[in-house]
Amino acid sequence: MNLTPTDLGIIAVIGAAIQTATGFILKAVIENSIKHANDRMLEVFKKKREIRIKYLIDAFRVLAKRGSLPPGNHPELAPEIESALIDIQLFGSECQIKAARLFAQAEAKKEVISMNDLLDTFRVELRAELDLPQVKDKLWSFHYNASPIMNQNPNQTVEPTS
Repeated sequence: MNLTPTDLGIIAVIGAAIQTATGFILKAVIENSIKHANDRMLEVFKKKREIRIKYLIDAFRVLAKRGSLPPGNHPELAPEIESALIDIQLFGSECQIKAARLFAQAEAKKEVISMNDLLDTFRVELRAELDLPQVKDKLWSFHYNASPIMNQNPNQTVEPTS
């Protein structure tokens, strides 16, 4: 079989076209695979973050409820507090875990402890995690049955305004 220079030129052009098309297809497949892997990792990261934040917000609420009560034993909250402390150990930051441990040790010894440090740590870190601006106002709580707004310090009360 005799190939003319024109035939060789056509074969070269066809070969180059096949090589170019294969390159484009291979590039698209690789880019799609990488994008899919990145999207999946991002989705898993977001879901983990969402779960972590949910558990820490729930723990914050339980501890804030305990902190808004007068000092003393509150057995009705024991299961919630125990669960919150476990969640903090699983999902919390090192600072949150340390603050929760100090709270648990004080509760176990029936010592009166201010919840300010623990709750402030949670609030600061959760607001940062949620990309919310930090606030300077102290934590406070409101109880319909008690009427006044109470700070964490039970000696400080602010009467509701009319």
